[in-house]
Amino acid sequence: RDATYSLATLSLKEEDVNKLDFQLTDFTKEQHKALAGWYKHFTTKYTVVGKLKEYEGWDFSSIEEEAKSQNPFGANDAAKAEEPAPAPDTGLVFAKGDKVWIRAVQGPLEEHNGETGILQGFNAEQKAFEVKLDSNGKVELFRPANLTKAS
Repeated sequence: RDATYSLATLSLKEEDVNKLDFQLTDFTKEQHKALAGWYKHFTTKYTVVGKLKEYEGWDFSSIEEEAKSQNPFGANDAAKAEEPAPAPDTGLVFAKGDKVWIRAVQGPLEEHNGETGILQGFNAEQKAFEVKLDSNGKVELFRPANLTKAS
């Protein structure tokens, strides 16, 4: 479920969760600033591993630009002045059909480390990508952290 609209409008209403029938230009200046603050918070705390298909073609550059000047949740300005935080890692964006390399898997599927495969899709329930292995044609599930794009 997506919370972009809810975060921008600071809404806790059930009907605003997963709302996708809006445009960034619909937001007030304060809502735009709120969304930029949330963007800054999440992208400095977590690695971006993908983007929602529903947002293909959307231009979030104004949010990303405003986020550069954000200091969400009253972070210590003195600490910020001492040493700038590293730029957020933009992560990888995977698409169906991408050739991927499997790495750093532990557990029952670790035998596939170093193999390649073709991305089939994303299993939201398992929070893992479906990959058709080049070695045997089987489809297995792998976490985003265990995949990189193969050249």
